[in-house]
Amino acid sequence: MRDTSMRTTLRIGVLDNDSLSVEYMKALLGRLNRRDEVSLDVWGSGDVATAIHRCCFDAHRTDVLFLDMALSGMDGVCVCRSIREMRSRCAVVGMTSYHMDTYRKPLREAGAQALLDKRRLAGLLPEVLAAASRGSCYPVDGDFLTVEQSLASGSDRRQVRPLSESEKRVIAMTLGGVSSSRIARELGIAESTVFSYHRNIKDKMGKRTWSGVLDEFRSLHLF
Repeated sequence: MRDTSMRTTLRIGVLDNDSLSVEYMKALLGRLNRRDEVSLDVWGSGDVATAIHRCCFDAHRTDVLFLDMALSGMDGVCVCRSIREMRSRCAVVGMTSYHMDTYRKPLREAGAQALLDKRRLAGLLPEVLAAASRGSCYPVDGDFLTVEQSLASGSDRRQVRPLSESEKRVIAMTLGGVSSSRIARELGIAESTVFSYHRNIKDKMGKRTWSGVLDEFRSLHLF
């Protein structure tokens, strides 16, 4: 479980392809800003790739993502699974206007910390945010896992060693069209070190080729 006792700012994300729902969530979260001396830095988006990137690759990572289950092109369960496969410690809270049982089990197995009925958001939000910002599940006696438990469960199931921050940066820059020589210059390392990262990443992901690594990341709709 993460220690947020010394944190003064939490970065909160909202992913929903309904722009009105995004603004509603941002307004609800705005009411909680600076409560208990904690500031909330809230972003909202309807774009899956943007949200996954902010949860997994941004220098200022998102602490909690409120995630709509019915998205265009990629459902909420797949988004949550992608975030966990990137070894992100961002807490994920699912939201839906549909029957909760439709999503509860697959979302729990994907590594989320809670699933909420959108019609009850206003009343539940303070308690849910407090739990999720600590990496805890909601409710605490429910069947969802904490962030750490979901990461451990994923590691046991996939048996994949987590990527280092430097390895993630190399992947992100490569997918962004940056050449190996430029990556080396921007990271202040030798180009041979970039290729060493390639080998390490292939080994960790069980891929024979670098293109196979990139194809898997592209399949997650990160770029």
